[in-house]
This record gives sequence, C-alpha cells and structure tokens, in this order.
Amino acid sequence: MSRGSQRENLEVCDGDSLARFCDRQSLDLWHKSTQCIIRCQDETFQHGKAYQHMMHAFVVEKQYPSEALIKESHRALATGISVISRDRPDVPTEIHGGIYRSVIVGAGFANLMVPPEANPG
Repeated sequence: MSRGSQRENLEVCDGDSLARFCDRQSLDLWHKSTQCIIRCQDETFQHGKAYQHMMHAFVVEKQYPSEALIKESHRALATGISVISRDRPDVPTEIHGGIYRSVIVGAGFANLMVPPEANPG
C-alpha cells in the first residue's frame, strides 16, 4: 500500500479485518467497496493530522489563526488523498492541497464552490 507508513498502526483492510471492524462498530458496510472503506480510513487519519497541526500551532507555537495556518492545515488534511477531476483521474495533493480553487469541490456529500468574486487568487 502506497501510504503504508501513514497507516502503520491501522489494521490492513482485508476481508477478515473488514468483517471484524463491521461487527465491532455495528456498521452496515457490506455495500461499500474495500477501496471506499480504505479511503474513508485515510481521510479520517488525515483529519486527525490536520487537527494536530493546528493544535500544535495554537498551543506550542502560540500562533494566532491566520490564512497561512489554515492553508497549511488544509495541505496536511489533503496529503495522500487524491481528488478526481474532469481533466485528470487522480489529482495529487500538491495541486489541490492548501490552495484556493475556483472549481466545484466535493467534501463528503457536499459540493462546494467559492464564488469567483470571493476568490483571492
């Protein structure tokens, strides 16, 4: 797995571990693909990393909230999580993490778009 170093403390998501996970959580995940579940695990992990990044900045470094800090945290959130666009099947983090965008972006079940006049660049 390409992100194995990030997920070293997580169970490998094979059929048996997926069954144990579903049983423990009482989740009806059988209609989801293994790839979908692994992506959800990766996204959850990255949310934690982004939260840690912001808390470290606030508590340890005594930074105030800023646009730069929010962009850095979004870059941490997006690391290793590719997005799909009409132009490319797999857009790397360097192109979509921590930047303003003027295209429709999906986050969970929501589609988000910043109005062009509000996009600072």
